[in-house]
Amino acid sequence: MEFSEFANTLWGILAKGSNPARFTRELFKKITDIPDDVDPNPIDDPGDPTFKAYFTGDRQLTRFAPKITSYVDAELFVSYINSIGSDAQELIYQQLKDHCPHMNRANIPEETAYLFRNIIFSFAKKRISAKKKKAALAAQNIDKNEPVKHEDFPLLQECNMRCPLCRDKLVKTVKGHPLKKYEVVPLFPHG
Repeated sequence: MEFSEFANTLWGILAKGSNPARFTRELFKKITDIPDDVDPNPIDDPGDPTFKAYFTGDRQLTRFAPKITSYVDAELFVSYINSIGSDAQELIYQQLKDHCPHMNRANIPEETAYLFRNIIFSFAKKRISAKKKKAALAAQNIDKNEPVKHEDFPLLQECNMRCPLCRDKLVKTVKGHPLKKYEVVPLFPHG
């Protein structure tokens, strides 16, 4: 399901007089938790014409989705759908059940939220392919037999031993010894 189809479906049920651009922006606010110190806020930054274009399908989420994926919290959208009442939930069920094979009347909020999250993530993945290529090229330049340093393990555990961009393993084991397939890059270098 494309985002514009999803947004139009919900707009017909939930808009309550809101214009498409404002409604679309609010949908993204309902599924994200963006800290106040994030500047520019990726949802407040684009203008109404951009959100209207997302709503109509004239513009895809390809550039926007990667900016918000780290803030997406499907449980926030579950809470929102839970708050709208059973009549509106029934309408959502009737409209989305064909797009959500596991949706039933007991899990409408969850399935709607996960559908929305998956739409956002599907566009973020399209954007990552170029980053994945760059990461692969960088990996070729890393010393092939350098052992993993003890102080790197907390960082590796933080990302589940996988590259956050391409999801490749960051450590390979050769004859029982862990070897680096990564380079630690300080995000906030000292000085």
